[in-house]
Amino acid sequence: MLQRKPLKAADLLARTQMIKGGRGNFEALWQECGRYLLPRKSDIIESKSKGQNQLAYVFETSPIADAQELSILLHGILTNPTSKWFNIETEDPDLNTKDAVSRWLSESRDIMISKMYHPKARLTEALQEWYLDQVVFGAGGLQTDTSKDSDLVYMARNVKNLYVAENEHGLIDMVILTFKMTARAAYEKWGNLLNEKICKAAIEKPFQEFEFEWHIFPRKERDKEKITPENLPIASIFIDVTHKAIIVEGGAYTPPIVVGRWEVTEGEVYGRSQGMIALPDVKQLNQMSRDLMRAGEKFLRPPLQVVHDMVLGRINLSAGALNMLKPNPITGTRGIEPINTVGNIPITVELIQRKEQNIQRAFFLDRTKTLADPRATLGQVQLVEMQKLRIMAPMLGRLLSEGLESLLSRTFDILFRKSFNTLSVDSEGRNTFELLDGAVFSELPEELKAGPALRITYQSPVTQAQQQAELSSINTWLTDILAVAQPYPQALDLVDIDQVIRKKFRILGLDPKLIKDSEQVAQIRDAKVQAQQAQQDKEDAVQLVDSASTAKKAGIGQ
Repeated sequence: MLQRKPLKAADLLARTQMIKGGRGNFEALWQECGRYLLPRKSDIIESKSKGQNQLAYVFETSPIADAQELSILLHGILTNPTSKWFNIETEDPDLNTKDAVSRWLSESRDIMISKMYHPKARLTEALQEWYLDQVVFGAGGLQTDTSKDSDLVYMARNVKNLYVAENEHGLIDMVILTFKMTARAAYEKWGNLLNEKICKAAIEKPFQEFEFEWHIFPRKERDKEKITPENLPIASIFIDVTHKAIIVEGGAYTPPIVVGRWEVTEGEVYGRSQGMIALPDVKQLNQMSRDLMRAGEKFLRPPLQVVHDMVLGRINLSAGALNMLKPNPITGTRGIEPINTVGNIPITVELIQRKEQNIQRAFFLDRTKTLADPRATLGQVQLVEMQKLRIMAPMLGRLLSEGLESLLSRTFDILFRKSFNTLSVDSEGRNTFELLDGAVFSELPEELKAGPALRITYQSPVTQAQQQAELSSINTWLTDILAVAQPYPQALDLVDIDQVIRKKFRILGLDPKLIKDSEQVAQIRDAKVQAQQAQQDKEDAVQLVDSASTAKKAGIGQ
């Protein structure tokens, strides 16, 4: 039997310190990006009090709005709540076409969507925050969990509190989350598993904060035939940092936190963002805006030069005020004159506009604006949407592979475990399941009961656009066939209408309940043939009787 090496809190805490030591430059860069583009998260290396003014360095807010606009655009393109942006499939393509399997997969996807977008799940808020972290910092985490009130709960995790490491393939497989929690909240989560000092504080000082760490990494030393938490594929360990103790060692089938990255430079673990590209222009824009405001103030309220002993009394700068002056008989100059220190304001405004354009270009906003012309055709709108995808394709691909696909797998795993109990696991990791009471999903079809090899496939906008193009091609082909069939009817013999209809149905992603399966169609057609044959036999019999009656009247056959 495989003997697992016991984990120690000191070793795990030392691992955190090792990872921390290699990201100082990134933290300084994140601090600057947060300061000018996402001020509420500008506490990467600068501690701030709760409620403190977060816009002390900001003199121009348009870059903040640009970053938010790009994050909203990403949300609309990748995870639009109005579209079904993923599918559940088996790894066997032939199995996917079976009617019972297809119905179960479609129903399960609809259940997933309803659970994910339940208000208590907070998926929309978490995704929007995650996209914003990607745009500004180049990395961010998404946590998928459960709670007493909801089957699913999603949370975005700021890169400030995430420490990650890659495997040999350059994929993040180790995540450490550092966080603080009040004694009261910690006791509600772990109870008497906590150190006695925290348990005592939960009563005497319930709002005192303590530091904790959550370590998530693949478990290499485990018994695959056991399904206990300590033998699951992913280790999930909570540590009390203050008392250097492991609170609980658990496990999961899929990582509870996934970390997505915008762009990655070779040799670096953390991502780089569009905000980092725009940062020089953003800083210059803030300085120019500050200078322009100062110049505008000097233009409206210029400094004054006063000739000594030519003003009677104190100078009054109020509107409509009168100041008594003594004339200068020698020079004839006035006693009070403005000092012209204002620079060239029009040039400054032009430079500011140029910087604003550069920032919008860095965030792709100059080429990804939605086509707002009410006269635009569907083809023109689709062309603009495809342009958006081509521009950001490399970054979107990474967000899909590292973030969204892993989030979907984790979501399906949670709901599947709430629906089915694992009866056994063989040496190759295949499972046998039974339906639980209060299950989220319905009973598995017979074809899947022996251990379904299922996968969640993200329906990217590119895939959806390709499917729409295929649907358009099918419609064009059918139109051409009908045109040819008018002078040449035999052309219709080439078309399998049933397969064409089912193909269009699958492309549109409609509910399988709306279309009958092949067996039902065959039974309906057989019944129609039998009914037509019976009607024909009835009509033949009536015709035969009528013919005999007519012949008798005519004396034929007598």
